[in-house]
Amino acid sequence: MAETETDNSSVVRAERNNKSNNNGNGPRRVTIYKTETGFGFNVRGQVSEGGQLRSINGELYAPLQHVSAVLENGAAEQAGIRKGDRILEVNGVNVEGSTHRQVVDLIKSGGDCLTLTVISVTQR
Repeated sequence: MAETETDNSSVVRAERNNKSNNNGNGPRRVTIYKTETGFGFNVRGQVSEGGQLRSINGELYAPLQHVSAVLENGAAEQAGIRKGDRILEVNGVNVEGSTHRQVVDLIKSGGDCLTLTVISVTQR
């Protein structure tokens, strides 16, 4: 059963990644270089793995960690990270459904350069 769930979520991700993004609401890749104040953002989210798929901008995602704060004029803000952005990947590793600790550990393990794939949630 778990194998089927993994296969289905992989299919959802593949379909989502193959769609063209003409509306500007899709995932974007951002590279942040650590400064003396760090990367300049905080992450918040679920503490357990997995969870139900949720719709963000019309696409389905497993639960995601999100950017809860961005340091004004900090590295993340200058790179284009915004408060509320949902984190899809950290340094190329898919983190959909990952725990807060797993995401933070990936961020810390990357050294002074961090690449995030994020999606901003549109306001309705």
